[in-house]
Amino acid sequence: MTTQHSKDKVKRGKRILMVLDGFYPFDIRVEKEAASLISAGFEVTVVCYRNKGQSKEEEHKGIKIVRTDRIIGVPQKGIADIVRSAFGINYLLAPLVKLQVGEADALHAHDLPVFKTAFSIGKKHGLPVVLDLHENFPEGILTWFTWRKEPLVRLKNRLFFNYKSWLAKEKYAVEKADRIIAVVDEMRERVIRLHGVAAEKFVIVSNTEPKDLYDSHQLPTSAVQTKNIVYVGSIGPHRGLDTAIEAMPAILGHDPKVRLIIVGSGNPDTIAHLKNLANNFGVSSQVEFTGQLPYEEALQRMVGAFLNIIPHHSNGQNESTIPHKLFQIFLSGYPMMVSSCAPLKRIVGDNGAGVVFEAGNPHDFSEKVMGALENRDALKEMTKKGKELVAEGGYDWASDADRLVNMYHKLAH
Repeated sequence: MTTQHSKDKVKRGKRILMVLDGFYPFDIRVEKEAASLISAGFEVTVVCYRNKGQSKEEEHKGIKIVRTDRIIGVPQKGIADIVRSAFGINYLLAPLVKLQVGEADALHAHDLPVFKTAFSIGKKHGLPVVLDLHENFPEGILTWFTWRKEPLVRLKNRLFFNYKSWLAKEKYAVEKADRIIAVVDEMRERVIRLHGVAAEKFVIVSNTEPKDLYDSHQLPTSAVQTKNIVYVGSIGPHRGLDTAIEAMPAILGHDPKVRLIIVGSGNPDTIAHLKNLANNFGVSSQVEFTGQLPYEEALQRMVGAFLNIIPHHSNGQNESTIPHKLFQIFLSGYPMMVSSCAPLKRIVGDNGAGVVFEAGNPHDFSEKVMGALENRDALKEMTKKGKELVAEGGYDWASDADRLVNMYHKLAH
């Protein structure tokens, strides 16, 4: 007969409270991690904001979701960001964490902005706290808001989102965290170099995808004949789309049939900046902004591309993170060109799995595109190597999920 005591003993170390500075379901990384932990026998609760049409509590794919009482819009989030930047605590999420922490065996802070909230509460209850570094936050704030024009937004960012203060917050977090999750080796090496954190604290859980990601989708199987260069993803100053646009005049001089398709959403100031750039370079008719598309439509744009691009600028943020899109393109089996940011160059360039151009260099971008147009057979070989990296090289979600689960098993003992 199983007693209540034995049930509690079995569950000890198995209940994880994730704290998310955003809405859920929304974040693909959070969902993959939570789903993998549940499959391994853990219980997962996600604390997050409530959006319009969402309930305060629900279960989604086995994940318990607890949201704020209030619906959180831009004004509420902005005020919370200011308070959090000044004092370290997210006053919108802290009450929820306090209510749920009694049912937890560990706290999982999804990125730097919510770490102190999770840590201050978790440590009062004697619980381990894991820091999951999605981004290089101190470096990211130097670029994310570059093209924003609203005076109040610029003032807020200057006062509360500055590099030195967030670097200090990062140092505090990595020193206090029981374990640190990084998405790439470059992030781990950066944190160790800057903050002197022991390497043993780290586990790499990258933004890879399951090998069967596209099994339920009908992807085109014939050779791609379009001359579309396609970007799919969020749009911001750090993404390098300005480099792609500035390269278009030279590319069109070589082949006027090439088009640049930009799929995704971004701040209106950012979109306006890029559209103005396309107009100034005389390529507006060859550069299409589709906005956010349904998953299937975005997928069709991606798999029907002559080149899928990840043209990231070289900066502290991009030199120590990796996008999900990289592995999605590998699995699609279609050609890819990336910038020379260290993680991209290491994974794509060093394995011959795609074209690499010098980050921020429109001339090199155009030269590499024109070379690819003339040698599609080489592109086909590169795509094969990309799929092999996922199939045999460990660049798949099962490998990353194993590292995540093993980390939590060790943390429980």
